[in-house]
Amino acid sequence: MLPDLRQALEEAKEGVGRVTTPEQILVRQARQKSRLTHDLPPEPVPVDLRNPLG
Repeated sequence: MLPDLRQALEEAKEGVGRVTTPEQILVRQARQKSRLTHDLPPEPVPVDLRNPLG
C-alpha cells in the first residue's frame, strides 16, 4: 500500500494521474449508501417458492 501512496503523491505533485472531482466523490458516497456499488454484497431477495411470481 505504501508504494501506491507514494506513487499517488508523486502524480499529484506532477499534475498527472487520476483526478476525482468533489462531485464524483459525492456520487460514490451516495451509491455506497444505497448499495449501488460492487463494494457491498447484494441483499438477498426473499422468494416464496409456493408462489414465485406473487
